[in-house]
This record gives sequence, C-alpha cells and structure tokens, in this order.
Amino acid sequence: MTSFNKIKSQYNQFIRTLNPDELTPYEIKLINLISDNFVSVASVGTAAGKRALLLNDLINQNRDKLSKSLPKIEDETKASTNDITRINSIEIENFRGFASKELFNLDKPKVLVYGPNGSGKTSFCEALEYSLLGYLSEADAKRIDVKQYITNLHTAKSSQPVLTGANSKGEIVDIKVSPDSYYFCFIEKNRIIDFARYSSKTQGQQENLLATLFGLDEFNSFINGFTENISGKIPVESLKQKELDGKFQELTGQKQNIESSTEKKSEFEGQKKSIAENSKLNKTFDELDLYINGNQDVKGRIELIGDELQKPKGKLFNHTTTSELLESVSKIEKTITLFEENNTKFEQEKDKVSFVEIFKLVQNFEETISDKCPVCETPIEQTKVNPYNNARVKLKELKGIAKIQQDRDNAWSKLVSDVYSFSNDFESRKKSASELQVQVNVEVPEQLKDFQKEKSEQKDYIQDVKRLFANIKSQKDSLLVFDQKTKDSNTNTNKHLENQKVLENEKTALTKLKKEIDGLKSSIKSHQEIINTAKKAVADFDTKNKALIDDIAKEKIILEDNKKFIEAYSTLLQKLNKYKRELPLSLVENLNELTKEFYNFINRGDSKFELIEQIVLPSNAGDRVKVSFQDKPEVELDAMHILSEGHTRCLGLSILLAKVVQDKLPFIIFDDIVNAIDDDHRGRIRELLFDNPVINKRQIIITSHSEEYIKDIENIHFTKKGYKDECKLYTFLKPISKTVRKIETTKKYLNKASEHIEEHSYRDCLMECRRALENLSNDLWRRASKKYVFQISYKVRAPYLPPDLMGIVTSLRKELTALKVSDFEESLNILTWFTGLKTSNNQIWNYLNKGTHEESDRDDFDSLIVEEVLNNLIQLETELHKQK
Repeated sequence: MTSFNKIKSQYNQFIRTLNPDELTPYEIKLINLISDNFVSVASVGTAAGKRALLLNDLINQNRDKLSKSLPKIEDETKASTNDITRINSIEIENFRGFASKELFNLDKPKVLVYGPNGSGKTSFCEALEYSLLGYLSEADAKRIDVKQYITNLHTAKSSQPVLTGANSKGEIVDIKVSPDSYYFCFIEKNRIIDFARYSSKTQGQQENLLATLFGLDEFNSFINGFTENISGKIPVESLKQKELDGKFQELTGQKQNIESSTEKKSEFEGQKKSIAENSKLNKTFDELDLYINGNQDVKGRIELIGDELQKPKGKLFNHTTTSELLESVSKIEKTITLFEENNTKFEQEKDKVSFVEIFKLVQNFEETISDKCPVCETPIEQTKVNPYNNARVKLKELKGIAKIQQDRDNAWSKLVSDVYSFSNDFESRKKSASELQVQVNVEVPEQLKDFQKEKSEQKDYIQDVKRLFANIKSQKDSLLVFDQKTKDSNTNTNKHLENQKVLENEKTALTKLKKEIDGLKSSIKSHQEIINTAKKAVADFDTKNKALIDDIAKEKIILEDNKKFIEAYSTLLQKLNKYKRELPLSLVENLNELTKEFYNFINRGDSKFELIEQIVLPSNAGDRVKVSFQDKPEVELDAMHILSEGHTRCLGLSILLAKVVQDKLPFIIFDDIVNAIDDDHRGRIRELLFDNPVINKRQIIITSHSEEYIKDIENIHFTKKGYKDECKLYTFLKPISKTVRKIETTKKYLNKASEHIEEHSYRDCLMECRRALENLSNDLWRRASKKYVFQISYKVRAPYLPPDLMGIVTSLRKELTALKVSDFEESLNILTWFTGLKTSNNQIWNYLNKGTHEESDRDDFDSLIVEEVLNNLIQLETELHKQK
C-alpha cells in the first residue's frame, strides 16, 4: 500500500498552522489519531461511510492512548535545507530504470539532460524528487507503494539515491529530505497542462484551479474524503441502556402477567363448579377429575370402560334352520329329476342333433355362395332341391329337439350352481357347529365344491350329490341340536352387544366431560406457570442484570466521550476545509507583479491586447484570476475564459516561477517542460529562464527530449569561455541494455569545434564554426534589433532557398557601420574581418564552405587559419554576451 507521504506532508503543514490554544483537547486527539493512522485513513473515502466507520474503530482502539498535545512534526532539517545553494551530485542505483550505479556531477549552475523518450530522463527526475521530498507524486497518484514503485525490474532491488549539495559556506553536504523546503522546486508539465484545460472542467473543478496548478489535488481529495457528519457512525446512544430499558419493559410485563393470571385463576374456580354441577354425577370438580381420569393408584372410569369394551363381543350365527336346509335339499333333488328327464329325451333324439348343426351350417353359407350348393357346388338352378330352402324347412322340423337340448343344458347349469352354493354353505354350517361343540358327521365331496362341471361327469357327480343329501338327512338330530345352540349363542351375544353400546355412550359423554376438565386443568396449570415464572423474574431481576447495569455506567462515560469527538470532528473538519480553500490563495499571495512580469516576458512581441496590464490572482475562495490588457487597462476580464490554452499554460508557468522567486528557492527542476509549451512560446521561456536575472541566478536542471531545444540553450545562452563553469549536458543514450546509459557531452557549436581542433579534425571544426557563425549572426541581429531601429536586407538565389550566410554577415556589417554606435564596435570589427577577407582573399570563406560540404581530392586545411576562424567566433560570442 502507498504511504501517502505527499498528502501526509501537506497534512503536517496544516498542523503547523494550528494554534494549540485555539483547539479543544478532543480536536488535538483527533489530529493525533489521523496522524498516527494516516495511511489507513487516507486509503478510504466517504463511500459507504468507510472513513467514518474507520475513525470510530480507531477511536475505540486508541481512546485512552491519544495525546492531548499536537504532534511534534517540526521539520528538523529546516535550518540546514534553507542553507543549500545548489545541488552538487546524485548517485543512483537500483532505482526505476537505473540498474547499475550512475554518478551525476550536478555542480554547475545550469544542468541539461537530453535523451529520447524511454531513455531514463523521468527516472532521473524522480530520483531527485524522492531524494528531496521523500515521496514520489506519481506513485502516490497511482496508489503504488513507493518501495515497489522505485524497484528496478531487472535487479529486483531498490536503493535510496545519494544526493549532495553545496551550502552557503561552499561545503559539500548531504541534502536531507524536506518537502516543505523543496516542493516548489519541481515544475511538472502535467500540472501546467491540467491548469490550462480549464474549459473542460466542471464548476467544482474550476474552483480548484490553483490547487491543481500547485499539485494539491490529492490533498484536496483526502480532505473531501471526510464526510460532513459522522454522528450516525459513532454511537452516542447507549445500546446497553436500550437493552436494559427493554428488560424493564419485560419486567413490567411480568408483573402484569402475575396480576392477569391471578385474576384468571379466580375465574377458573367458577368454571370448576359449573363443570361439576353440569355433570349430574353429584361430585365436586376434584372428585369428578379423579372419577374420570383416575390416578397412578386408581383407574378412571373411562379407562375401566375401555377395558370392558376390549373384551370379546361374541359371534352371531346367521345359518338357516335345519328345516330350511332340508327344504334346499328337496329343491336340488327336483332339479336333478328335471335334468335326468331332459337328458333321457335328449338321448333318444340325439341322432337328430347332428342334422340341426348341418342345416345351420348350410344356412350360414347362403350369404357368401348363394348361387350354388355349398356341398356339391352345383348351381342352384340345376339342383333338384334348393339346399338353402331345404335347410330352413328342416330346421323348423327339428325345432323340438333343439328345445330338448336347451332344457337339458339349463337344468344342468342350475344343478351345478345350486350344489356349489349349498356345499359352501354347509361347510360353513359344519364349521359353526364345531365351534358350538356339535358333531356333524358329513363330508362334502370335493367335486361338489367346483363351480363348473362338464355334463360328461354327470353320473358320478349326481351320485355324490345324492350320497351327500342322504348323509345330511341322517344327521338331522345333530343339526337340530345345532339349531338350538345357535339360537342360545345369538341371544347371549346380542345381550353383550347391547351392554357395550350403553358403555360406548357413557364413554362418549365422559370423554366430552374429560376434555372440559383437562382443558380447564391445563389453563390453570399454564397460568400458574406464568405466575411462577413472572415471580422468579421479578425476584432475580437485579441480580441477573447487575453486569448490564454496571456496563451502562461505563458505557455512559464512553458515549459522552464520543459526543465530544463528534463535536471536535465537526470543528476540525471546518478548519481543514478552510485550510483547503485558503491554501492555494496563500501560495499566490503577493505574486501578482512577478506573474505579470514573467507572463509578458514570455509573450513580448505580442500586440498590446495580448499583453497584461494588471493581473489579480485570487484572494478569496471562489475568486477567479482577473486580468486587464494593455490596450484596455480599465476592463477587467476572467483570465481563464479569455486566454487561449497556450497562453494559459504560459500563465501557469509564470505563477510557478513567481512562487520560486518569492520563496527564494535555490534551484528549479524541469522534467521535459518543453512538452507543456507550444512552439510559439518555447524560445521566450528559454530566454526567461536563462536571461532573466531574477530567475537565472538559481541553479536550473532541465530534462528534454528535444535536441533543438537543448542545442538552442547551449549556443544562445552560454559562451565558449564560460560554458565549462556554467553548464553541463548529460545525454541519455537509447537503451540497449537493462539500465540507463549516459554520456557527458555538448551540443554547443564552439565547444564541439574546439574538441575537433584538439583532435586535428579541421573539417569537422569548420563545419561547427559555420553553424556557430549562423547562430551568432542571428543573435547579433536580435540584440541589435532590441536596442535600435535595425533592419537589414539581403539577396536570395531562389524563392524557396534560405538566405546565404555570407549575405547576412555582409548586411549586418553594413547596417552596424551605418549606426555608428560604440556598443557593437568589437562585433563589427570581427564581421569586417570575415567579410573584408572575402574581397582580397576568399580562403577563409572557402574554408567555411569546404568544411561543410563534401569534396574529394582537395588539399588539407591550414590549421592556423582554422584556429583563427575559431578564435574570432569565440571573441564574437564573448562580445555579444556583454550586451545582456
């Protein structure tokens, strides 16, 4: 998790503004609580009340440990940091892009760092930031732990850079971390860009415009993370007291239960008397209860009745009498006679039966083969007798035999059915007789128990039936005895059933009465239990709730404490918000004139309606940046609405530079600031940084990916003679290994020309000399134009070609001669030396041309002439810089 060092530093600055005498002890406790747990508090915001809940937890954990004195956060390094005049060196290893150790000597007033994107410039600037401020803004903004952020990916290690500086005595000392002292030494392009994007911001964001410019967005977000009201998250009402109040309500309820249940029991006495009287049993309620329900020693009446009802009920015999049995025998005997008669007739006529079947078959064929005889297939018209007509006639004649057959079949079916029913009934009668201990010695043949019998078995079957009937008749006496015993048994059984019905009715009535008794007893018991429970609750209340009552007394102290914390939170938040609103205003206090001066310097050459006559930076929360322009100084306008984005960026940079000057900061560090400024203003900003005496006296460290910007700085603002003492350029090479690679180099033409002449590279020296002459000619022209009405004219060879260098030099010499002024006298003599030689001996100018352009098989350059060209250019540069 990120350490939020930047926000913590700004929070500490807030604490320094507080007067302990104007704070309550609880405000101081809250300040200490937030300070001691800063990372936890800063990590959460207002969403779902997380920060308020966290503060409640922290208060509970640290309530008795919080100091009543403000945190001791005075910067111990303040005295020593104020004595630092410039940065001397930085040693970087295992830091972001730096894997191996790299030492940077930064002991010059101006340090330039050039390199393409991705070469390590930002890592270099972040090493300075971390060493001076103790945190990295980018790491905090991305909420990445700074140790993780600075770790080199290839070595998986991280190290603190070693930063040294020079103090006012010239001693080289270690520079200690001090965000208060060095924060505004860093000018970040992103802050300037965000400041300029005013029109795309919401109203609330626009009001925080200066906070954005001064890098206070994270701190503002931290303060905004405190919800306005935390009373809902920090308890001020006793939950335990509410619990006890609830218990008191329960106790009151218990007392009411005793009263209402006692009343109910009185009502139940009347109900007991009513139940006893309504029972008509001449017993009291308790006697009735014992009579019906019994107890462990005596069975109740309902149970006794139940026992009686469980006894066997006896059996009712439903057999017919012996007389009826013999009558059934007689009927079956008649059926046997009828069958035998029909069977005799059938036997006599049975030969004719086959003819009946034949004629029926013939008759059936009439529907399918009516045109011929079904037997011989003779056509009908050729037969002597029509077979179908003959069949109908013969069937009429044989109708009698068919009836005989049907009567015989019907008699047989009835006989078998009647015998089957009789046999089963007799078997049942015989079983009942045995139960009544009457011996009936008759066995029913098995075939008589068959429901279906074929007529082919008639002889044996009828014989068995007749034999059975004979045996039954022989047992008539036994059967009559069975009749009497059946009658006696049924009489006893019916008497028992009548008695059980009386008992059932009694049981039903008693069961209803039992339900009333049991219900009343249950109600009495229930209310008695309520009374007992309630009486015990009343008796045990004080003892049972002693711990809760003690806790309430302790909790009351904490809740009173919480109220004070809530009050302190509200007033402290007001102070924080006031500080948040006023901090940007305090930072721009008294910066109006410096800001205007720097802004107009950057935009000099613009029309009056673009140059500022007066600027008023906000002095109250919600105020806007007001400007009036030189063409209409009486009209005051909102700067952020009227200025273009490019001009707004210039204004943001001017404010930051004015802050540097006002705070008397010893150095300024720019990380690729050229990216934040449009092409039209880069040159003027360069001149402001290196020519303005108020800013230029500070050490300036600039990183840039623009080769031309670095080249212009070196060639325009430093002389060959003074360069070594005033400036240093580090070039970061395109990475080809797993670490940042740098070389100490120069892009100043005369420096490079001197290096080439020492190496006897006269052609390369002349090439750089020609570039230097072009640069110095333009510089001379620019300086003369600032002081005098100065115009030159020259010829060009074609519309698309630039002017010849010789033409510019000649025109400059001519115009300077015409001015007849002494302040450019030495420069004029040097130009005359260059142009005068051209008329008598063009070797010098040929050298400048030949050194730039490739030419084969030419003579070597004369080293003395080359040195003379270089020395004259060095002298010209020196003279020009005297014009500052």
